Amino acid sequence: MLLWFIYQEPFIALKLDNEHGNWVIKDIYYEDWAKEKKISIGDTVLKVNDTAIDDNKIYIQDQGIRAARKLTLLKQAGDIVDVKVNHLDLPKQLFIQLIIPACYAGIVFILALYLYKRKGHEQTTFQLILLMLCLAMAYEVWALLID
Repeated sequence: MLLWFIYQEPFIALKLDNEHGNWVIKDIYYEDWAKEKKISIGDTVLKVNDTAIDDNKIYIQDQGIRAARKLTLLKQAGDIVDVKVNHLDLPKQLFIQLIIPACYAGIVFILALYLYKRKGHEQTTFQLILLMLCLAMAYEVWALLID
């Protein structure tokens, strides 16, 4: 369940700068992805997830966009373009933030069940199970923080 919260929106990491009231892209973390989507430094961000960028204080305070499902950009040539962001566009991110933590949590959960069935009545075994489950949850949270 924690992984669902972590991976609601793909992490895109665009740094913005306010130039005369317009939010302009100044830096791009995933350059290959941006090139594929025809996003370039100097484009103006109009909307994020169908909401005007000026209406969302988080983007203004951070001067950047960490995650989004859809961007509306004003290209330097004057065209307005909608860019949909899909999790599958960033496969490395998909593995690091979703697949590997989910597999790890699943293995730990199965191992914890096995230990509980075999020796769950012993206090040290129960403490080991709790430690394993806490580490699995911490690993899932770490997947969020590596953004």
